[in-house]
Amino acid sequence: MFPGSLNKVVVGIIEVKLELRPKLTKLITDDILSTQHGLEKTNRAQRERLFITYAKRWWDEYLQIRDTHGERLVKIFARVSNAYLY
Repeated sequence: MFPGSLNKVVVGIIEVKLELRPKLTKLITDDILSTQHGLEKTNRAQRERLFITYAKRWWDEYLQIRDTHGERLVKIFARVSNAYLY
């Protein structure tokens, strides 16, 4: 049971049905799936390498600004502009 105002809602199992629209006219073979998976994995690895290269270059430039920058804790984040890339 949920706390508060939702305590009347029963916790249970939800049955979900998923259909692809339009329906596939022919089945996707394992070769096609593995090829696509490999391409996506390669693409992701390339993006990660590019980010690491950029971050290292940025870090080197950052350290050159002041000697005290080497003692600072810096967090570097990456954000993907297109959520469908992963």
